[in-house]
Amino acid sequence: MLGPVDLEKYLNGSICEVACSGELGINVRPLDYEWVLDVRCQCMNKGIPFQFHQTGAYFIKDGRMYHIPRRFQAAQARKAGIDYKIVDNYLPDFQAQNAYFDSITYENMMKRIGKLRIKNEDMEMVSLLAKACFYQDRLPLGFTSSPVLSDLYLVTLDRKNQKNKQITYTRYADDFIISAAGPEANAAIAAFRLQIEKDLDALDLELNRKKTYLRQLKMPGDAIHVLGMNIVRTEDDANRITISDRYVRETCKVLCDWITNTASDKNPDEFARIYGRVCFIRQCSRSSYDKLRKMVKIKCGYNGLLSAKALK
Repeated sequence: MLGPVDLEKYLNGSICEVACSGELGINVRPLDYEWVLDVRCQCMNKGIPFQFHQTGAYFIKDGRMYHIPRRFQAAQARKAGIDYKIVDNYLPDFQAQNAYFDSITYENMMKRIGKLRIKNEDMEMVSLLAKACFYQDRLPLGFTSSPVLSDLYLVTLDRKNQKNKQITYTRYADDFIISAAGPEANAAIAAFRLQIEKDLDALDLELNRKKTYLRQLKMPGDAIHVLGMNIVRTEDDANRITISDRYVRETCKVLCDWITNTASDKNPDEFARIYGRVCFIRQCSRSSYDKLRKMVKIKCGYNGLLSAKALK
């Protein structure tokens, strides 16, 4: 909201809900709490559900201006306790802090997507996909669509960092891995961290400092576990990627259960989940994939290809 709004003449049976929030980003304008309360009163007069989503970066209450960091904006709005007739019909109560990407709204998601060179005939599908992933204009954490939406939202950031010759940049959804080697590695990593904080701020995002850490692989056998993979320092100073033995064993078990199940009505969704595990292992580590094949042969006697066509 950028000012007081008179909505009452529009509040009829065709309106399901009215939601208010302040601006996000750089050079934003303030939101006055009195404007929010006035809209809420209009909704109550007409029996229309109302929700106060977030305060925005600058929030005026009782004549005083407050600057509110992004990570607190949605929480401060909820603390006001002024939502009216809002019922969570579609998603369970997560009962967890930061269950949503509060700084990413459908509107700013579509602004980012609009900057990409997407064909007009494809934009409608992309828009519907994005809209289906938002709940009351908030983006929940952990959805299966999160990696796709992250790719759309962060594509300009990816392109920029892939050109950086001093580091190796890897991202999956909202997890970043930055690696560097040589005497200038520490300086390169430090410079990247300063820059990524600025870049994320421009995208209305923030680096999670509690989950940011630096690990050096100094000796053969030193390893780090990231994104389900082990990155291991070897004797020849190269790094090798493996998958944990536990994950390989679990995959072997569910795969053998599938192979030995002779029922004609197997669940295709279950197969997609199992085959996804097989593909993950195969893409990440040839040695782990070979280990999986040997384990499957020993456990259930299957010695064929681990391809979708063969396994179905």
